[in-house]
Amino acid sequence: MSDITGQYKIVQILILRTSFTREYSIDFTKEIIHKTNFERKVSDTTIAEESINPMFTVDLAVNLTGEQENGQIKVYEAQVTAQGVFEKIGEPTLAEDTFKQINAPAIIYPFVREHVCNLALKAGITNLFLPPVNFFKKDY
Repeated sequence: MSDITGQYKIVQILILRTSFTREYSIDFTKEIIHKTNFERKVSDTTIAEESINPMFTVDLAVNLTGEQENGQIKVYEAQVTAQGVFEKIGEPTLAEDTFKQINAPAIIYPFVREHVCNLALKAGITNLFLPPVNFFKKDY
C-alpha cells in the first residue's frame, strides 16, 4: 500500500513566446560570451476550479545574449517563455509554493533548453547549449 497522499501532475508544457535574432555575419573564430537571465512567474490563479483537482500555471522566461568584442557586438539574442500547466491531486507532502518556485521551473527548463538549442542550430549557431540550473538556489 502506498503512503503517497497526493501529487503534482504535468498537464502540458507550452511555448508562449519565442524571439531569436542573430547578426548576419558572425566571426566564429572569436569567442562568444553567452549571458543568461531567468524570470519565474507563478500564477496565483487556480484554473479549472470546477474540476475535482485544481490546476495552476507556472511561467519560465529565459533571456539569452551572445556577445563579442567586450559586448560591442551582439551576436544573437533570444527570449523564450514557456508555461507549465500542473494539476494538484490530493494533498502532496511538498508545499504548493515550494513546488511552484523550485520544482515546476525545473520541470519546464529542459523544454526551454531544447527549444533554444534547435533555434540556434537552425540559425547556424552550433553548440549553444544552456547549462543545467539548480532552481533551489536563489542566485541562478
